[in-house]
Amino acid sequence: MTSWQIEPLGTWGREVTRNRRPAHTFRVSWSNTLELLTSEIEMLGVRGVIAVRIDVQRADIRLDGMIRARARAGFPGVVVSFESRFGPLSYATDAYDTWQANVRAIALSLQALRAVDRYGVSRSGEQYAGWRAIESSKATSEFASADDALRWLEEVVAEPGIRSRKNLVRLAALKCHPDQRDGDRTMWNRYETARKLVETL
Repeated sequence: MTSWQIEPLGTWGREVTRNRRPAHTFRVSWSNTLELLTSEIEMLGVRGVIAVRIDVQRADIRLDGMIRARARAGFPGVVVSFESRFGPLSYATDAYDTWQANVRAIALSLQALRAVDRYGVSRSGEQYAGWRAIESSKATSEFASADDALRWLEEVVAEPGIRSRKNLVRLAALKCHPDQRDGDRTMWNRYETARKLVETL
């Protein structure tokens, strides 16, 4: 039997989608989405637990590992990770405006990837290799969203009344620069990640 585990998303670490598609693109029930995702993952020879990372708090996750009905995700992005006969695989998207729709998009993507094997050309799972590489080399952003990055920049600057993002980013750069921190680049690297995310707003 397939075992699921909902986990807090933590950091997104990927480019944030600017213009998300509406969730009503998919007119299906959540149980239908879960059934499709389960079926597609099982065909990949899943081993162990399937982790679904959503932007919720630990308190929003029930004891059985599923999400509480009243839980509200702060960011719609979803990451689905699992061990398969092709090795560890991870799929992520924030292309739709709800996390449920993004889970559906991942399920449909898995279905499409499996269809690549219809003619017997990719029997060793070559179509999944990119997702292994993406997961292992993904950026380690510390922000769940562009808004989260913006809030962090405001905390760094700690000067109320700054009206423009441009000024906020400029002042944060001055405070995070390695010259201000005895050559330590930790804050600067975090600033660069935040800046790139804020530029998507």
